[in-house]
Amino acid sequence: MAQGSATKLNVLRAQGAKPAGPHPARPSAAHLAAGAPVEIHRVVNACGDVSIAGQLASVGSQWVGRRITSGLGSIAKYWML
Repeated sequence: MAQGSATKLNVLRAQGAKPAGPHPARPSAAHLAAGAPVEIHRVVNACGDVSIAGQLASVGSQWVGRRITSGLGSIAKYWML
C-alpha cells in the first residue's frame, strides 16, 4: 500500500470510519437454475454507463450519478430508474 493511501486510511479511522463489511452473497445455483430474475444495483458513471460483469452498458447521460437497478430474468432484461 502506498504511503499516501495509508495516511488517508489513518485519517479516516481517526474520524470514526469503519471497515467495509463482507461482499453481498451471490445468488445460489438453484436460484439461477430456477430462472428467477437477478437484480443488481449500480451507480451511473459520468458517461451515462454502468459496468455489469466487466461490460459497459449505456443507460443515458440523464441518469449520471443516480443509483439504478438492473435485472435479468429468463426472458427479459430491464432497468428500474
